Amino acid sequence: MDKWSAFRLSYKQRGRNKLAHLIQEKNFLAGGGSKIQKEEGEMKEFLQGKWFKHPLHPMLVHLPTALWTAAFVFDLLTQFGIGGNPLVRTSFYAIGLGLLVTLLAIPTGLADWLDIKPGKPARNLGLYHLALNATATVVWATNFFLRLGALEDSAVRPTPFVWLSALGTILLFVAGYLGGRMVYAYGISVARHSKEKWRRIAQEGGANLPPR
Repeated sequence: MDKWSAFRLSYKQRGRNKLAHLIQEKNFLAGGGSKIQKEEGEMKEFLQGKWFKHPLHPMLVHLPTALWTAAFVFDLLTQFGIGGNPLVRTSFYAIGLGLLVTLLAIPTGLADWLDIKPGKPARNLGLYHLALNATATVVWATNFFLRLGALEDSAVRPTPFVWLSALGTILLFVAGYLGGRMVYAYGISVARHSKEKWRRIAQEGGANLPPR
């Protein structure tokens, strides 16, 4: 074999090796991407409460809704001289506990929202729901931190705090209405944990089902 033939053979072999390396690298990246997608899917299912067999978001959001509304009522009562310092403290702790639960409610809500297909009316409604809830959370967080250091002797909440509580409660109620509309008007997350079961039963019964 002359030098030219040996060079051509060596060049072709290097090309094959490079091609094989690129294919191997592509397969590795594809495998890594599949693994990431699998992990993301598992995280979403966890946040949606599949492991608990019950949606987590609607279960969690009731707590800050109840606690923050109660805090507003307590603030109003102190304005009329009812409850005194114990009620002032109770209002403060109710706001704080509501903020803690909100940290869990937000990611579970996002996980539910991600399941809504783009272009669906409920997807935009979900954005309004999110924006209002985020604003309400900022209002209540501000309300909470402004109260720090003013719990020892105070028997009446200053009026600005009461107005903050009122604003936060109104935002919360409007956001809650939109969240309820997503469920009752658009069926978001309805029967999510049992829909495969009912779809299978419908198929066995010969029902004409829409595509997934």
